[in-house]
Amino acid sequence: HPENAMFDCNMMQKDLNLAIELGQHLDVPLPTTATTNEYLSAARGMGLGHYDFSIIFDVLARMSGIDTGR
Repeated sequence: HPENAMFDCNMMQKDLNLAIELGQHLDVPLPTTATTNEYLSAARGMGLGHYDFSIIFDVLARMSGIDTGR
């Protein structure tokens, strides 16, 4: 379950930021990583950062105006 996260969105975003920083340093574009990072930022902004990555489904639902009950 997403609420029993061993590796939550907060930790995942930290790692993605490191990858993005390395990509910038090496001049390698990482568009999918950057997009994923934006969704993780949205999750954290919604107070969902303590859930695992599957909470992105709820983020996308909320952004689409769908209530998932979380």
